[in-house]
Amino acid sequence: MRVRASSAGEKNLIQAIHLNAFGDSEGPIIGQLVSDLLSEAAVDLLSLVAEDESGICGSIIFTRVSIKGSEHPSEAFILSPLAVLQERHDQGIGSLLMAKGLELLKARGVDLVFVLGDPGYYSRAGFESAEPLGLKAPHPVDYVDAWMVQELNTGALANTEGLVQCCSSLSSPEHW
Repeated sequence: MRVRASSAGEKNLIQAIHLNAFGDSEGPIIGQLVSDLLSEAAVDLLSLVAEDESGICGSIIFTRVSIKGSEHPSEAFILSPLAVLQERHDQGIGSLLMAKGLELLKARGVDLVFVLGDPGYYSRAGFESAEPLGLKAPHPVDYVDAWMVQELNTGALANTEGLVQCCSSLSSPEHW
């Protein structure tokens, strides 16, 4: 399994992976989000794919966020979305994509990475609940523990709090 940066020509394939992974209910919304993120010129993002001999089977996108109200701004990104083809679930592909993405972001000097997702899954990768740390989601979330953060550089959480603001594609309340 190889993880690499995606290319501009793979946009439709990446969108199809997310449609497959999220199914009929959430797939169209997430698929449109992926298309919007990969098309939004002003977005600072990291888009990775996982591939093997059968082709691309997973995708992860990280985009830059800002933290409004923080006296000590941190370099921060959000992981959204992550997808693996349904027939390839439970093979460690999502974890591999996430680990590589976090490694690359840390090397770029990013301090914090946020995610809205299953605490049981993302806590295994080092994420913790963000709300108790004074880091608020862009919109209210139904399950507060699903709003999570990971500190990539020690000490970044100590002086950072406020409202996280995402790029325009991810700012729509339907994604929260």
